[in-house]
Amino acid sequence: MNITLQPMTRELMHELYRGFVFDPAIFMDMELYEKNRNYRYDAGKVDALFDMRSEEPGSTAFAVMLDGKVIGEVGLRHANAETGECELSIHLQNDSVKNQGYGTAAEQLAIRYAFDVLRMEHIFAECVIKNGRSRHVLEKLGFLYLGDSEGFAQYRLDRNDTAGRVRSDTPIRSDEGGITGGRIIAACGNDCSACPRYTAHPFEKTEEELHHTAVLWMRIGYRDHVVPVEEIACTGCGPENTCRYRVAACCAGRGIRTCAECAEYPCGIMRECFAVTASFEPKCREVCTDREYDRIRKAFFEKEKNLNALSDELKGSKTPDAVQA
Repeated sequence: MNITLQPMTRELMHELYRGFVFDPAIFMDMELYEKNRNYRYDAGKVDALFDMRSEEPGSTAFAVMLDGKVIGEVGLRHANAETGECELSIHLQNDSVKNQGYGTAAEQLAIRYAFDVLRMEHIFAECVIKNGRSRHVLEKLGFLYLGDSEGFAQYRLDRNDTAGRVRSDTPIRSDEGGITGGRIIAACGNDCSACPRYTAHPFEKTEEELHHTAVLWMRIGYRDHVVPVEEIACTGCGPENTCRYRVAACCAGRGIRTCAECAEYPCGIMRECFAVTASFEPKCREVCTDREYDRIRKAFFEKEKNLNALSDELKGSKTPDAVQA
C-alpha cells in the first residue's frame, strides 16, 4: 500500500467524482440517500464544488492517492491560528477502496500536516452516529469521543495525544513545503527531517543534541557564537520566521507551499539562495565529521534537487495522461 496526499486540483477532483458512489452510512436521512443513490457525474457541479472549496478560508484539501491514482479526499477545514483548531473530514471514492486501511493512512497524514505544518493544537471531527466504520477509525487514531449532537458523533484530538501520529516514514506530498518519502521539504527546498535543528514530532531532539548542533553551527559559520538550545531548536519555517530570502513569507503570500509550485521558479532570489547555500559546503566538509556532513548535505545542500523533483511531480500531475492513470 502506498498512500500519499497531494494538493487537490480541479483535474484530480474530476477524476475522483467520475468514479464516486454515495455511501448510505453517511446519511442520517435515508430518504435523502434514496434520492441521491443514483449519483451521476456532472462536470459543471464538480467545477462549482472545486471553486467553492478553493474559496473557503482556512481550508486545505488533499487528494488521497493510491499508487498515483486518486481514491478519495481528505480536508482540514476552518483552521484558526488564534485558537489552534481545525476540522478533519474525509470521504473515499467507493466501496472498492474501503475497509483496507487507506482512509486511516490518509487521516494519519492529515493529522501530521495539521499539527506539524499548520501548528494546530486541536483537531475536531464528526461522523454520523450510525457510521461505525468512521467512528472506529477516529477512535483508533486517538480521537476522544465528546458526545452526540444533532445526529453526529463528535470527536477531538489534541496535539499531545500522539496515538494518531503517523510514522515518520509514511509519505505525503506537500506541506509548508512537502512531506515526501518520509522527508519534510520546506518552502525553500530544505529537508527539515534531516536537519539537526528540527524538533517537531516525531523528530524531537535532546538538549545535548541541540547543544552539539549549536556548537557545530558556530564551527561552520552559520552563527558567530554558540547560541542557547532554545534558539537553535526549530519546528519549521512560517511566514513570521526570520529568513534573509523571506521564502516562507513569499510562498504564503502567493498561496503556495513551496517554490516548486511557483510559475516563476526558479526566480532570481532562489538562484541566489542556492548559490549562498552551496558556498558553505567546503567549510562543512572541512569541520564536520562524515556523519555530520552527510546529514547537513541532505538537509540543506540538496534544496534545489528537492524543489526540482517536486516541480516535476506537479507538472506531471497536470498532464491528462497522469490524471487518468
